[in-house]
Amino acid sequence: MSSRFVAIFAAILAGGAIWFLISDDTTRVSPPSELVEVRPKSTWPRVHAALPSQSAAETTSLKAPTQFNDDRRELDETLQLFPGNTATDITNTAQALIDLMPKLTKSAQAECAEHISNLLSDEEYPRVLQIWINPDSDPDVLQVFATDLMNRPARVMMPAMLDAIRIVNHPFHEEAKRTMRIILDQDHGDNIPQWESAMNAFLEKEAN
Repeated sequence: MSSRFVAIFAAILAGGAIWFLISDDTTRVSPPSELVEVRPKSTWPRVHAALPSQSAAETTSLKAPTQFNDDRRELDETLQLFPGNTATDITNTAQALIDLMPKLTKSAQAECAEHISNLLSDEEYPRVLQIWINPDSDPDVLQVFATDLMNRPARVMMPAMLDAIRIVNHPFHEEAKRTMRIILDQDHGDNIPQWESAMNAFLEKEAN
């Protein structure tokens, strides 16, 4: 082998070794931390979470008492006006609630009616009839009194039902006729005198 050929072969080997070393260095995989481009903190987009906004009305409602709380306070104060447990105290409390009812919201009126029903004796029940015979009274209030009347003696319940029969636009007009028809086993339609006569005969018989 000539010295020239040996020199060329050695040069090729040396060049190949150099290329291998260079290639191996450039293709080496860097650790993941070296591949991640870290953006300066100041360049990150800032997301501002919007807090729920409160309307002026909502803000005011948090500061001012709600109507419900006003009703509750009025009811509680009225129930405590006469702290005694005598019949007079109980009747006076019921009357105070009757006087209070028009000032309350409809939802509170029904609760007020419940208290009145629980407090009024049979003898004092006429106090509430001014509400019962008013066809414009809240239907929920009338329902409370209608239910209460069904648990009262006939001498209290039947005259109240007759009052509802007399008032054609009373919400319980038809219900009152149906109740009287069942009790008396008679149907007098819209004939008030006949209803009244039949009722009086029934009550007289009941009293004996």
